[in-house]
This record gives sequence, C-alpha cells and structure tokens, in this order.
Amino acid sequence: MKPKRLRIPSLTLHKSTGRARVRIKGKSYYLGKYGSVEAQEKYEKQISEYLVLGEAPQSGTNERPELTISELKRR
Repeated sequence: MKPKRLRIPSLTLHKSTGRARVRIKGKSYYLGKYGSVEAQEKYEKQISEYLVLGEAPQSGTNERPELTISELKRR
C-alpha cells in the first residue's frame, strides 16, 4: 500500500476582502494583503509548521522554530 502523500495547501486570494488565505485541514488562515511580502512570509511560516507537525499550526504560539519552505527542502 502506498503511503499517503501530504498535500501542501496553496496561498489563495479571498476575493471579497482582497486578503491572502491558506486553508489547512478545513480552517482558514488570513495572512494579510494578497501579494504582499508579509502575506508570503506568513504563508511560508504556516506551511513550514504544518509540514513539520503534520497538523494545522496552533495560532498564537511561537515556541516552535521558524522554518522556511526552502529550509525544509534542504532537509
């Protein structure tokens, strides 16, 4: 049996508000203005936490080390 592949959620535009959004395990995380550097950085942080933990990140906690997608690719 093949192992289940982890799907990496995409950064999307929430059209009515113009904000960047990522949906992880059914929960939306709004990351700032779509297309901004801030939104991209927040997206990379959310995704890196998701990939390391295998679950949605806990909002409001910064105890875990911050990893970028590039750093994860090098591992």
